[in-house]
Amino acid sequence: MTTLAFTRQLTNLRSRAARRRATGNQVVRRWSRTRPNSGGKIQDFFKNWGGKLVGWISSGLSTLLQRLRSISVTQVFQAIVSTGSLLLNFNWQVTDKEIDSQIDAINKSIVERGFGAIGRTLGSTICGLGGAAVITKFNPALGYHVMSNVAPEVAEELLQEWSQALSQVSAQYATARALEFFKGARKFLKDPKNPIGQVLRKLVGSEIIDKWGDPGNDEWSFKKGVGNVVKKVVKDEDMREALEEGWSEFSDACIEAGFIIAGSIDDWIGMQSYQREGLLGRTRTIEVTPNKEVPEERFILTGNESGVRTATTTILAQQQLLNNRDVGTLIVDSNSEPVVTTSNGIEIMLEFFAYEQPPYWTKAREKKNARSRLTVPNCQISKIDWSEIKQLFGNNTKSHDKGDSIIEADLSNGKMLKAWVHTKQDGKTIIERMASLSEAKLVRPFRFIEKEEYDPNGELDPKEVRPQYLAHMHIKNWNRKTKYETANTGTKQKRKSARVEFYYETKPSWMDDKVRELLKQT
Repeated sequence: MTTLAFTRQLTNLRSRAARRRATGNQVVRRWSRTRPNSGGKIQDFFKNWGGKLVGWISSGLSTLLQRLRSISVTQVFQAIVSTGSLLLNFNWQVTDKEIDSQIDAINKSIVERGFGAIGRTLGSTICGLGGAAVITKFNPALGYHVMSNVAPEVAEELLQEWSQALSQVSAQYATARALEFFKGARKFLKDPKNPIGQVLRKLVGSEIIDKWGDPGNDEWSFKKGVGNVVKKVVKDEDMREALEEGWSEFSDACIEAGFIIAGSIDDWIGMQSYQREGLLGRTRTIEVTPNKEVPEERFILTGNESGVRTATTTILAQQQLLNNRDVGTLIVDSNSEPVVTTSNGIEIMLEFFAYEQPPYWTKAREKKNARSRLTVPNCQISKIDWSEIKQLFGNNTKSHDKGDSIIEADLSNGKMLKAWVHTKQDGKTIIERMASLSEAKLVRPFRFIEKEEYDPNGELDPKEVRPQYLAHMHIKNWNRKTKYETANTGTKQKRKSARVEFYYETKPSWMDDKVRELLKQT
């Protein structure tokens, strides 16, 4: 019997050849238990985190520019109110020296505000991000955790700071330029050789024009002029004070209603934009060639992303059926997709007065009275309980103090909570209590706006601090109908509003039935 020898070299095996290519001709795979140097050096650290920091700054600047470009109806109305208040209270007999002093003060304020924003930026960046960077040097895992928490907070704080700074600086700069324009226009009109000035002299008299803006003249504004007319017409001082109080409440209510309308318009625009771009996507134009072998058979589709996606699916499905010689044809359009709707929800408005018990607007009380209205959107039905809300907002004691400061907070569904308060602690407490009634989550940080920020020139009279007691709750109950159901029935959505009293010391026996009846149709 003959034995045949069989010899194979390991180096010629395919597996060894593949291993040589994978290990760089080392064949034996080597594992190191020592930490690699890459990433441990300071240059590697700055290379890694520097790129992230640059990207974060670039994203923040982009977001800031986007915010500045988007002008809301509320901002336009705020500008109209501020301009109207400025013109109403402007002293038309102000001297050139006083104008120069005001412009110098405005320029100084602009510089101080700019340096304040720069200082906050450097402080947040160096101390916040720098501290996290130092921690990363010694403990990367801990540093990454700190950086992931610090960076968003710093970004939000700086975006808010620069938005407010640019808004205030723009308003102050516009005021300074307006004062300069008024100074030059008055000098132009006082020139006797000016044809327009000559016409003006014939209308009001040369003596008045020559003394216009001279030192020693009495102050005159539209507000003061109207007040002088009222004093001449109404001789009774008590009646005059009552008229002034009525006009003050009327103007405040009009401005507040205007802000509500402007905010509602902004909400509607936002919802339309969300429905147009959020749900359906942006408008796009694409070219679809279902069969690459026949390039001349192509389709140009234009529309929102959802419609284009549906049409593309229809074209490809039909092409596939034709290729398979199928008899039937499947047609898919936007009506076949599930309709995405959102709940209209329940909105409550809590109404507060400066007195514990009615009547609230008697002649003796109206001067010391103050009203607050706090709106909570998308409330949970289970939280709309008389006893719970009564306990949450004072329970027969004052809920909070109303002052000159504003606190705002966003909700996760895009809505906003707002209240006039006296202190930050009051504002934080009242916002958290309002948010506890809503289905949406509270988004931090809060925005606390003091009077010096929304009224830097002190044009508005300071409000006296008034205690606020819960008096009423208005339940605004929208029927849960989608826009498709409304279109089919041909009826518009109707809102039902009802008032629930909270000035009782204890809950009446019929109160639960009343609230339950109001919530039945939701």
